[in-house]
Amino acid sequence: MNKERMHILNMIAEGKISAEEGVQLLESLADEDETKDGEIGSDVISALGDPRRFWVYPAIAGAGIAAIGAALYLAIYGRWGMTPWLTCGIVPFLVGVTVVTLGWWSRQARWFHLRITNLRTGHRQFVMSLPLPLGLTAWVVSIAQPFIPRFRQTGIDEMILSLRDGIEKSGRPLVVDVTDEDEGEHIQIYFG
Repeated sequence: MNKERMHILNMIAEGKISAEEGVQLLESLADEDETKDGEIGSDVISALGDPRRFWVYPAIAGAGIAAIGAALYLAIYGRWGMTPWLTCGIVPFLVGVTVVTLGWWSRQARWFHLRITNLRTGHRQFVMSLPLPLGLTAWVVSIAQPFIPRFRQTGIDEMILSLRDGIEKSGRPLVVDVTDEDEGEHIQIYFG
C-alpha cells in the first residue's frame, strides 16, 4: 500500500491527476486500509496520543515569557518610575500574551506531525509537530506561486484545500505511513 500512496503523490506532483482526484484516491486507499486494519493508521495515532494536547507547550512558554516581562516591567517602574526603559518589560509581556493566545487557538486547530525514524538504529531522525491552518497555508502558497518557479504549475494550493475539505468531510485524520527500505527510513505524516 505504501508504494501505491507514493505513486499517487508522484502523479499529483507531475500533474498527471488533479489534487482533488489524488485526495479521492488516497481516501479510497485509506478506506481499504481501514477494512484491513480496523482503523486508519492506528499505530501512528496511538503513538502520537491526542495530538491536540500539544497546545499546552506554547501556552506555558508564553505564560513564562509574559511573567518575565511583567516582573521586568514592575522592577523598572518601581526603581525609576515612568521611563522609556519600561518598554524592556512591555515587549516581552506582549510577546508572551501573543504566544499564549496562539497556544489557546491551536488547541482547536488542525495539527501536522512529521516523524522520520531510522530503520537501522530505531532512533528518530526528525520530529516536527505544529498547528497548521490549511486555509491560510493554501492562501500563502497561492500568493507565493508566481515567485517560486516550481510552484507555478503544481496546483499545490488546490491540493491543500482539498486535503482540508477531505479531513473536515470525513471527520478523521489523514495518515501517511511509508517505509523506505532503500534509504532505511520510516516516515509517518499525520494531518488532523
